[in-house]
Parts: sequence; C-alpha cells; structure tokens
Amino acid sequence: ILDDDGIAAPGEILRPYDIHINKQSPIDTRTPKTGSAANLPDSAYRSNAQSFNDNGGEVVDRVVLML
Repeated sequence: ILDDDGIAAPGEILRPYDIHINKQSPIDTRTPKTGSAANLPDSAYRSNAQSFNDNGGEVVDRVVLML
C-alpha cells in the first residue's frame, strides 16, 4: 500500500501488520552534518518501518509530511 515515497497513500485500506511508513533515519543524529558531509553513505542509515497494529479495515484519511 506504499507509494514510491514510502508512505501509504490516502484512500488505502490498512490491515493488521501492514507497513504504512517505510523510512530510513541516520544512525548518528547528534553530530551536525553540513556541506559534503551531509551526503552520507547508505550504511549510515537504518530502516524505521512502522506497521499498523489495530484490528484492520482503517482507511488512510490524510498524510502529513514534517520536515
């Protein structure tokens, strides 16, 4: 049910244990990254998939992106 951006699209039906957000986060979040250091290799990220853990049948109403 994920779009190309890794987030469930509005109108999709969530079932138990469906992944609704599949994002990656930097492993080191304390050290500021600026300039060329901001281009981290893939190994500097970890997966943070979030799954739906309710009874199911819920519909994605809206998606909010926070930067």
